[in-house]
Amino acid sequence: MVTQVELARTLGLDVSTVNKILNRRPGLRFRKETVRQVFQMAKSMGFDFNRIKHPHRRRHARATSHVPSEVLIYSRAGTLIEQGAAIIRDMSPGGALLSDVQLPSASLPIHPFLVGLRAKPPTLTSEVRGRVVRLETGSKVTLGIEFMDGPVAATV
Repeated sequence: MVTQVELARTLGLDVSTVNKILNRRPGLRFRKETVRQVFQMAKSMGFDFNRIKHPHRRRHARATSHVPSEVLIYSRAGTLIEQGAAIIRDMSPGGALLSDVQLPSASLPIHPFLVGLRAKPPTLTSEVRGRVVRLETGSKVTLGIEFMDGPVAATV
């Protein structure tokens, strides 16, 4: 299997340049000829373009999804603070990426908290809990959740 490192060496480019071109990173500009060479060489060397969807640094492969879910915010003591909704975009045994997070207060606690997650319809056997490891704000809030107590057996 051809890697981005091998592709970069063959072309005499930096690995990060090849990665950015193959992932079509927005906001970056490369010469059209360089982009063409990267894609042409990748195709001729038999590069697996599906690998781009699953970064090599991730411990668990993600399953891309679009599942409405119930989001529960708990204090560290386990008291329910707030309940809302979100969409599960990606899920793996180790965590999930939630988008379109909607909470009545439109805010997250300052103090340490846990996030509970229940898919609707209930495709998960029970609620899973985790901690926020990524937060993106913009027109819509996105949360990256790392599950507690090891990987989850159920998948969405």
